Amino acid sequence: MQRFSTLLAALAFTLVFGHLTDKTTGQPLTDVTVQARSSSTTQTTLTDRNGHFRFQKLPPGNYTLMLSSKDVPPQSFHIEIGSDAQTINVKACSTTLDYSCVPGDGGGGA
Repeated sequence: MQRFSTLLAALAFTLVFGHLTDKTTGQPLTDVTVQARSSSTTQTTLTDRNGHFRFQKLPPGNYTLMLSSKDVPPQSFHIEIGSDAQTINVKACSTTLDYSCVPGDGGGGA
């Protein structure tokens, strides 16, 4: 039975919804590349006009969430994905909306 539950856990995937906003103004950040990277998985998506993004099938585990676009300097955040669907709200630094933003400063937080 232990072997079967280990196999099921390995096949588990999680639906992850996210919302990306500017850390100072709270406005949604659009057309930002969002990448979820773990030791075994990498998935990439873009934010929509409301700053929303979605990963369809992420295996549970620890990830580095990496952001970048022409207006959002590269930033990364560490997140943990569980076995249930979840929503991640991320506040990041945008050079267009946050004039105090220093590229590469790490942004706000997940």
